[in-house]
Amino acid sequence: MTVEGGFLDGFDLRLSPGMNVLIGGRGTGKTSVIELIRFCLEVENYTDVSGRRSREHALAVLQDGQIVVTLVSGDNRVSVSRTASVPASARRQIGLPIIFSQTDIEALGLEASGRLRLIDSFRVKAISSDFPDPKLVSTVQSLTTEMQTLCKEMEAIEIQLAGRQALESQLKELSEEEKKVTAQSKAAQDKQKELQRTTQQIAVLGVSADVTSRAGNVLRTLFAKLDAILAVPPTIERWPKEAGPVDRLLPIRSALNAVIDEIGIAATQLHSAIEKTTTLGVSINGEKAPLDNQARELRKAVEKLQQGAGAISRAASQVREKLTQLEALVSLKTEKRERLSVVQRTRGNYLDKLDSSAEQRFNDRIAIANNLNSQLGPRIRTKPIRAAQLNEYATAVSAALRGSGLRYTELASAIAVSMSPRELIELVEDDAEETIANLLNISADRATRLISHLREHGTAEILTAAVEDDISLELLDGTEYKNIESLSMGQRCTVVLPIVLEHRDRVLIVDQPEDHLDNAFVVDTLIKAILNRGTDAQLILSTHNANIPVLGSAEKVVVMGSDGQRGFIVHAGTLEEAEVVESITNIMEGGAEAFERRAEFYKAHLAPNE
Repeated sequence: MTVEGGFLDGFDLRLSPGMNVLIGGRGTGKTSVIELIRFCLEVENYTDVSGRRSREHALAVLQDGQIVVTLVSGDNRVSVSRTASVPASARRQIGLPIIFSQTDIEALGLEASGRLRLIDSFRVKAISSDFPDPKLVSTVQSLTTEMQTLCKEMEAIEIQLAGRQALESQLKELSEEEKKVTAQSKAAQDKQKELQRTTQQIAVLGVSADVTSRAGNVLRTLFAKLDAILAVPPTIERWPKEAGPVDRLLPIRSALNAVIDEIGIAATQLHSAIEKTTTLGVSINGEKAPLDNQARELRKAVEKLQQGAGAISRAASQVREKLTQLEALVSLKTEKRERLSVVQRTRGNYLDKLDSSAEQRFNDRIAIANNLNSQLGPRIRTKPIRAAQLNEYATAVSAALRGSGLRYTELASAIAVSMSPRELIELVEDDAEETIANLLNISADRATRLISHLREHGTAEILTAAVEDDISLELLDGTEYKNIESLSMGQRCTVVLPIVLEHRDRVLIVDQPEDHLDNAFVVDTLIKAILNRGTDAQLILSTHNANIPVLGSAEKVVVMGSDGQRGFIVHAGTLEEAEVVESITNIMEGGAEAFERRAEFYKAHLAPNE
């Protein structure tokens, strides 16, 4: 690690592969070293509060300087540099370290998200912080919106079809009247038959015109979306000179340009299709116009031959045309119902993927918890709780129910604990008011109002609301397990630290782990956990407690100093070096006692000739 500029200007340190300990008085820069490593490598904190503090600390220390961190694993070597204004300079090909700040350790157990991150950090394949999967969420929301649109269109068609029976009765009466008036004249009968044939042709062309018009609307809507993309095409930011002379995004830019070109071609083809539908509509109306004139002339002829027959024929023709159009709507409704079934089934598949992903995450967490319990039990117990974080779900329901006249806050909480988002929305879509009323212990009328309002507002947002697991962390106090949220600061640390130190296969960096702990716990438990990690993975600690480097057998001790303006390395070496021993003895809490305890240990465990 090297630093140019800022409080640690000139800092240059190579750490050992085993246990490294940063020591020094307060204000010498121990925490600054750790926070700059985190900042450079863009390692996330475990709580939101500590995340803000860590970034502020790093920026204050770095100022306008630059930090370079080099990671080495076998033959792989990656150097990452960063300034306050420029992101990390290299793609990381080596696993990131796990870093715990003082605030992380203190507050981690109190935040559900922090407890999850702690457990998830043990997963072999890192769990994405984007949960649920944004792509799956977007697809589910899009499909849900399409389902809502199809339902509304089907309802509108149903309203139109509601008058079909009345029209059929009306046509029956008019047909009887037509027979009576036309029976009086053979000529009128012939004209009436011709009029009926013409009317039928007009009705067919009318339906054709409607279908063509709807097709044109679909095409124009799609064209507008493509045209909007082409009007302001998406771009990828320019490659900054700080990232090197070669634009590594050039192939991606070419791919994006090719996609935009394809969209342009598609838009041209779509415009051609729109013109064809327009031409077809004009053609159909052109065919219909002379038939309309012919029908008018036939009605006049029938009216002339038989007084009053024209009005009856005109009314009957109008009814027949309406019925023909309604028959076409019946077919359209069938198509929409089939489409709805396909979309619903597709959405179900995507929801299954979301459910499967959540179940896999939970099973992984159970496996991690079981392993931790076997290592740390019975004193410390961890337990994953399935789908226990309901705040986002309840908030989505509450937002959707605003303006409904229902007590939405109270109702949203009851819904969140009674059914999953998927169960709720599927019940709403099925109009299952009785089931909802029973589950929520509310009246059928309230259930109906609930369903009606949710169908109109926020269904997609509710369906994809994140319902995350939670982690229960417990400490055995006497004969009783106590949840971490009810523990004192020191007790919380006694739970979190042993879990943190179970990371035995990744670089682990911890800032002042002994804070809020009594010395007996440090010696009896913390040191034991440090030694149990072995030497397979690097460990970096900052501390004021001499027992940690001395009894923990630190491979390298880095003594930090400060002149008030700048922090620097006074000395870096092993426990066998006099400078290190003197520094530990003089500046650390319990330095002399720690070396005495170490000597007693060697006397008890080493043979005389050794």
